[in-house]
Amino acid sequence: MKKLLLSMAAVVAVGGVSWWGYDRYWDREYSALEHYAVVKSADVAELAMIDIRVDELAGKIRLPVHPDYMAISASMSRIVYANRENQTLTIMDIQDSDDIVIDLPIVPDALNIAPNGFEASVVNQDDKTIVSISLSDAEILDVIEGVENPLSMSYSDDSEYLFVPNGDTQEVQVVSAIMGSIMDPIELSMENGSNSAAYSLMTRTPNGLYGILVDQNTGRMPMVNFTNWNQVDTLPVGSEPQRPYITADGRFVVVANTGNATTTVISTEHFETVGTLPGVNSLAGISTGFFETLAFLASDSENKAVVLDLESMESYGEVDLGGTPSAPVGDADGRRIYVTIQETGDVVVFDTFSRTITARIKNVISNPEQISMAKTNNYCH
Repeated sequence: MKKLLLSMAAVVAVGGVSWWGYDRYWDREYSALEHYAVVKSADVAELAMIDIRVDELAGKIRLPVHPDYMAISASMSRIVYANRENQTLTIMDIQDSDDIVIDLPIVPDALNIAPNGFEASVVNQDDKTIVSISLSDAEILDVIEGVENPLSMSYSDDSEYLFVPNGDTQEVQVVSAIMGSIMDPIELSMENGSNSAAYSLMTRTPNGLYGILVDQNTGRMPMVNFTNWNQVDTLPVGSEPQRPYITADGRFVVVANTGNATTTVISTEHFETVGTLPGVNSLAGISTGFFETLAFLASDSENKAVVLDLESMESYGEVDLGGTPSAPVGDADGRRIYVTIQETGDVVVFDTFSRTITARIKNVISNPEQISMAKTNNYCH
């Protein structure tokens, strides 16, 4: 039976935060958020809910505004999404009719959830601004201005700092998420004497000791040691490297080099290259599974995925996805990897044990562009 929430006036409005019960429709009762993969459309104001216990479409939730950016807080079991037109951030509980809507002081260009799941940040690139938000208290904590290239921000392992690489100055800007202030930057040096860099976002190791990023201009990977906040090494990778991916167990760094369709695999034991394997010409994203020994690289220009064995450092071959994939996401036990297909609206389910597609959930949503989970094997970097 369909449930309908009728539009109501805000009953609480404090500091730009409103508790609303507004036109959100869903076609069934939902259980805990951890049981679902959530699929966002590029053009429809709704979310598709995939029940990952049975790999079937459970239903759809129609939203009052389009979720331009979406993330999931596993700690709070909430879906969080931002809307550019209304300049709002919504905190949604699929088991409760009370959504929390926060009015933002900027037009959001991106949304990031902190590793602890209790804070989030939205950024505006042109305004050079980061807005820090408490999800648990539903309030804006700080508005941090003067940050160059805030779209490249990422969180520290303990959620206390934001790291923002700047290729023009060859440094990583450091923002205190607690104080809401810009700190002294971490200086980077490229060994070939380059005057500028095209840095990726920084990826932290699971133990929180290192931060790594790549320079697309030089094909090298600077490493920062967070015990002394200094660059400690620079490793060669490949041509036009993409943001480093680290396996959830922290053993390997996987770098897709789209300039020459190779994949560089680096062991974190001594931070040395242990394999150069086949790759892709463009990267939608990377996921891992099968006890973190399998890497799945989805290509959004080749309609395929390359599957790699991180133990033998060999390729398992390619998987035809049948259309343009989104960034893949793995389930909590590393058994299955989920990826959406733009043209058909399908969700493809890849089994990491058999290394085959075991399900294709048809016509889930129009023009899907993102799939996310509350509990995932993907290391949240």
